Amino acid sequence: MGRIVTRREAARELAARAAYESLSACTELCWPYQRPGKRLVRGWAFDALVEHVEAWIIGLIPILGIAVPPGSSKSTIASRVAPFWAWLKHPEWRFICASYDVPTAVDFNRDRRDLVDNPQLRALLRPPYRLRKGQRGAGKFSNDKTGYMMATSPDSQATGYHSTRFILDDSLKPKDVYGPRLEKHDRWFSETIQSRFEEQATPHMMAVSQRLHQRDSVGLLKELYPDAELLIIPAEADTKRPCVTVLGFRDPREVDGESFNPIRYPKTMFPAKRRQLGRQMYSAQFLQKPLVEGGAILFKEWFDQNRYRVIPSHAKSRGHWLFSLDCTFHDGAGTDYVVAQVWLEHAGQAWLVHQTRRRMTFTQTMTVLEALRETYPLQRKCLIEGKASGNGDAIADALTRGRPGESAKRVRGVEVIKPQDSKGTRAAAVAPLLEAGVILFPEDELAPWMVDFVKEVEAFTGAPGMEDDQVDAMTQALNHLRARLVRGAARADREPRRQPLGGRRDHLDGDAGW
Repeated sequence: MGRIVTRREAARELAARAAYESLSACTELCWPYQRPGKRLVRGWAFDALVEHVEAWIIGLIPILGIAVPPGSSKSTIASRVAPFWAWLKHPEWRFICASYDVPTAVDFNRDRRDLVDNPQLRALLRPPYRLRKGQRGAGKFSNDKTGYMMATSPDSQATGYHSTRFILDDSLKPKDVYGPRLEKHDRWFSETIQSRFEEQATPHMMAVSQRLHQRDSVGLLKELYPDAELLIIPAEADTKRPCVTVLGFRDPREVDGESFNPIRYPKTMFPAKRRQLGRQMYSAQFLQKPLVEGGAILFKEWFDQNRYRVIPSHAKSRGHWLFSLDCTFHDGAGTDYVVAQVWLEHAGQAWLVHQTRRRMTFTQTMTVLEALRETYPLQRKCLIEGKASGNGDAIADALTRGRPGESAKRVRGVEVIKPQDSKGTRAAAVAPLLEAGVILFPEDELAPWMVDFVKEVEAFTGAPGMEDDQVDAMTQALNHLRARLVRGAARADREPRRQPLGGRRDHLDGDAGW
């Protein structure tokens, strides 16, 4: 007589069989090991994601693009569990998995290795392979059936390796959508990746991300492979363009604005997310409507609507005053301008108080700083952009050393800023503040230079070769003030406001002008 199987043993065997046959069951089985302590919340969007990734793994959809909001468990399903599940039946498959940088890609690969090598999962599933000794690295690991999983990124070429399945998981960061990183990603996707398939005639590639730009991985996928299948799930329902796929899936929501996951993302939280990210990034990341190449980053209405005539006296006396300089010397017609701006921050708001913009020599720039320091004696900080030309460094050095006889040496808090991000990225970082109406600008009759300032802002795209010295000085100041503005706004939310946020300002509790 055979041994009696216990309920626990039977349940384990059924779970193992289900995990072999279904990515959905395998995801549930692996969830506690990948997301310990976090409850698995399923819904129609989760199920649609699993269904389409499974169809890609088994070959029903050779080229698949998935665009979903942040926090959709897309990486857990598509980048971690799906390759592990595929090896249960096809341990000979070779996966190359990419993310936006090498450390992140390696972290994902380490998570895959932890699943593959998990003793509890191995005991339950009895997979038909073992990891090879000496080839268990986080960046690449291999099994005894010739399969491997390896990490790569736009910074790593994966030369000499070819994939049975290629996965791109967020191969761009939000700040990469402006400047050279986007161009580098474009070349990497269009050239390097396309030679990394075992079967060049029938490649299998999946790009899963939140939309960021029309030339992100999902956009490029559709451009290179017009027959690619796209699963697009916006956070808020758009009933005029519901997603429909070859698997028979159709976005089930019938009311505009309905959340894709009411438990994790109730629709009441979307306005706060929109304010936090700004309308462009919210539209891209949450609504899956990406930025258009060469499109505007800053919008004219933000600067037209948020004007002031008078700065409150309490802000002037208690606020944080700073100078922001964008310097290019030479008193010649063909050179860039020197821009010196004066900013004031107080209680979650910031005012552009003054701007000097003209072509100047080193001596003339120092004279302007001397005059500004005399006019605004409460100045605490002076930000100077350091460029390859060394102009900013020369000014900072003169101010710091305090040459005898030069009163400009009294400028305080001199700091040279060496930008690491592109101009577009720096502008996009402060766009939510401008859109929120907490950054105020003087009326044109008080500051005639605002006319040219707004024209430059409206034309700014972050592209090289444009006039952008005023925008550079502004974003330099606002990125420095960003943390203070957020903290100040949070305190102001807990207290009665002295002045309303947004709309035109006509302050009455201060001296006229600035």
